Amino acid sequence: MSTLLYQPAICPILIGRSAEMSALQECIEAAARGQGSDVLLCGEAGIGKSRLTAELRRFAETQDFQLLGGQCFPTDRSCPYAPLLDLLSTFLAPLSPSQIATSLGSSARSLVPLLPEQIQQLPELASLSPLPPLGPEQEQRRLFAALADVFLRITTIRPLLLVLEDLHWSDENTMEFLLFFARKIRGHRLLMMLTYRSDEVHQPLRSLLAQLDRERLRQEIVLLRLTRVDTETMLQTILQGADSLPAGMLDALYDLTEGNPFYLEEVLKALIMDGELVKGENGWNWQRAGTWRIPLSLQATIEFRLTRLSAGARRVLRLAAVAGRRFDFTLLQQITQDDEAHLLELMEETIAAQLVIEESAEQFAFRHALTRRAITTGLLARERRALHRMIALTMEHLHSAALDAHLADLAYHCAEAELWDKAIDYARRAAEQAQALSAPRAAVGQWTRVMHAAEQLGQAVPPTSYRARGQAYEILGDFEQAMADYERALKAARQTEEERLEWQSLLDLGNLWTGRDYKRAGAYFQQAVDFARDLEDAGLYAHSLNQQAIWLLNIGQITEALATNREALALFEAQNDQPGMIETLDLLRTVSIHDDDPVNAMLVYDRAINLLRSVGNRNVLCSCLTMRAACACPWGGYTTCTVNGSLAECERDVTEALQLARELEWAAGEVFAEIFYGGILASFGQLGAGLAQTQQGLRLATEIDHQQGIACARDTLGRIYLALLAPEQALVHAEVGLESARELSLAIWITYLITIKVQAYVLLGQPKLAEAALQEVRSEAENPHLVTERSLLLVRAELALMQQQPDLARERCEQLLSTAPQRAGETAERVIPRLWKCQGEALFALGREGEAIQVLEEARRGARLQQYLSLLWQIERSLGRAYQRQRRREEAEQVFASARQGIALLSESIKDPILREHFEQTAYATLPKEKPVSPRQATTSQYGGLTEREREVAALIGQGQSNAEIAELLVVSKRTVETYVSNVLSKLSFTSRSQIVLWARDKGLIPRKQ
Repeated sequence: MSTLLYQPAICPILIGRSAEMSALQECIEAAARGQGSDVLLCGEAGIGKSRLTAELRRFAETQDFQLLGGQCFPTDRSCPYAPLLDLLSTFLAPLSPSQIATSLGSSARSLVPLLPEQIQQLPELASLSPLPPLGPEQEQRRLFAALADVFLRITTIRPLLLVLEDLHWSDENTMEFLLFFARKIRGHRLLMMLTYRSDEVHQPLRSLLAQLDRERLRQEIVLLRLTRVDTETMLQTILQGADSLPAGMLDALYDLTEGNPFYLEEVLKALIMDGELVKGENGWNWQRAGTWRIPLSLQATIEFRLTRLSAGARRVLRLAAVAGRRFDFTLLQQITQDDEAHLLELMEETIAAQLVIEESAEQFAFRHALTRRAITTGLLARERRALHRMIALTMEHLHSAALDAHLADLAYHCAEAELWDKAIDYARRAAEQAQALSAPRAAVGQWTRVMHAAEQLGQAVPPTSYRARGQAYEILGDFEQAMADYERALKAARQTEEERLEWQSLLDLGNLWTGRDYKRAGAYFQQAVDFARDLEDAGLYAHSLNQQAIWLLNIGQITEALATNREALALFEAQNDQPGMIETLDLLRTVSIHDDDPVNAMLVYDRAINLLRSVGNRNVLCSCLTMRAACACPWGGYTTCTVNGSLAECERDVTEALQLARELEWAAGEVFAEIFYGGILASFGQLGAGLAQTQQGLRLATEIDHQQGIACARDTLGRIYLALLAPEQALVHAEVGLESARELSLAIWITYLITIKVQAYVLLGQPKLAEAALQEVRSEAENPHLVTERSLLLVRAELALMQQQPDLARERCEQLLSTAPQRAGETAERVIPRLWKCQGEALFALGREGEAIQVLEEARRGARLQQYLSLLWQIERSLGRAYQRQRRREEAEQVFASARQGIALLSESIKDPILREHFEQTAYATLPKEKPVSPRQATTSQYGGLTEREREVAALIGQGQSNAEIAELLVVSKRTVETYVSNVLSKLSFTSRSQIVLWARDKGLIPRKQ
């Protein structure tokens, strides 16, 4: 027998329970401090109560807790105090007679009836005269007090974790003691943890829970089923060496086990033991059988419960199992012809046996999908087919006036009954309904049913069915299946001479291949353009141009992409084709971003989003929301003016996009939303959260093998690691991202990733390697306007600074400033923080400190306005050095202090302790050491960090002076006054001059009016 049959199917780590585990650890820590409490852990059978309890025990041991554990069994309901006796026996077993006597203390005589074996080991206790008899209630109370005393005595030596599992099987006496004990443990170093099945709560347990609630003694943690993502993580953890799961396996197992960890492990073990799941050289291979084999452990449980039912209840349950996971009472009554009262009695039987639950007055459901599967497995194939036919015909009769609400069920039952004509009709309508509701998984299942039914009838599968299923597969991120269906659709369309479908299939294949092979994608787009032109169809031609434009953009031909996009827009506008205009605007805004004009791109986004909301186009809306958020964040424009959006605004857009992508089950949309969300968070200074979010996006992109998404994620991670002052990690992500970008010939992403390499080499002090990296994208445009050209010119300016060529750096900055896009009504002095920082540093290196300070102060103002925190502290570092050079020591110390505050703020966001420590040490090392606070600095601190000059300006504002008047009084330029006013507003977190007036009066800077 193959050793693979012994592959363990137990998950070695706890999955999806971090919040619950954290809560329990907090309870342990509180108990160690003397804040005793009780916690109830509940959930359905197999949900992971025992596993979580075991993890808690391990943690408690590390905190030097004494552990006592007991368990209830089905027979314990008729055995008083059985689990408590287990607890006592476990505690006393390793002790010597003298230790037992000490532990029991004065409670020994009360416990004699419960511990005959231990008492026999202690002759001195056995010879004690029995306590005087009391009435039943007093006797029980005396016993309870003795038991409680024993457990609480332990806590005087060590804190105690007392665990009692499966309370739903406990006897009433034990539960009465637990209520008594729960009232005693406050103020002791003790945590009592009780577990029970939420689906098996009998009356005594229900009374205990209610009483704990009334007395506010109950802390409850409810374990829910694992999410689909957690289930996937659990499968990959168990199946070590599986980079990705076999196709369809996650969906099938999640549908069957519904996130129950024990059921998942048992089903997985059965697959391995049956040889359906085999580990090979290239990972795991799944040869799915026609039907599931229910694991013996689960089959036995279900069969045991079935034996408790009457023959009538078993008959109804078999019929219900064929009907589906959920079934209608009316349908059952119609088929069985039972009267309502009798059928209700039978349903109550199934509910009492924990097999079925009542969801509403009309609908019931099996408690778990495996329950239904186990019942149907026991039916003969012929019997199942007959029952499906009976159900299908009954449903048609019952719901003849509203069949659309039952299409999926009708398609299923007709297919299982081999009513193929009906199956095709219902499945096609159900598939179209699912796609309209953005439910691609359901659509795939229904289109597959259409194809199977057509094959059974010997009919050709309609090419539109292949295309529709291919679209659903593409949304789900299943490239191979989508490609196969699109190619089938193209072939069938050519055979049937369906020209429009042939054209659409070419575009479908082009769009699909953009995630894998850009050259191949371009060939399909060109075929679509040529085909539409030959058809002389303006609408199809314009759609083709749009797709070609985005392809041109990503291979770096941005000017051609803009021209192609605008040609498409003109064609749609001429036809007043609003959906076509929306499509073009969606693509045009993407091209506008790469034309390094984020402000104009935002205007296009706003227009497109409004149109998309009005027509309900959720796919394109998802994309637009993601990009609008990215465009409005501080990283939205390195070399041109941004739109100065807020984190709240950006998060609002991108979280809506994420929600849409998940509702649509659009894998690629979710990938880009996750990645851009990470970049947005990081650009606003949330470095730790941004890193985690982007890594999630990378995981999703890798799972669906979306190379463009991988390149995008690596680019964002590179930027984040640069902000974390970790250039080595940034280089790693840039190199890996370049592999994906080069494979797809994505010129834009190649350029972006190379700029990250250059910046990393600059941080590492390796100019030769930076120069070598730039050789791949040599561009010396005299009038740079594309984002790639401008990004390259900026990193070249920064490299020139490092190479001690400040003249060259300043020249390149001037070139970028002079070519930045301008719009009517805007000032020519809008700040571009990173560019102005570079220019200020170049001026400083040239010895032009006064000009450098002006430029750096503006850069600082812009970075504050844009909340560009990861750059702000670096600007302040450069500004502080310039102040020092001019002997403006107070201002230098103040700005260095502000930089330290910025570093501390960024550091707080970094969750990884190693990354955080590295960032802090590296960042602080670039600043002068803090000096002791002087009286003058103390005064500055007293006034909110304002310098003497800034306090003077605040006082003049308080007196009602305008900026021009203040400039004249202080003999400085109006521009300088504006900077002082901006600093005052920023430092005091004010938004208006009137607030400055009140503050100045409150601080005594101006006299109050008498």
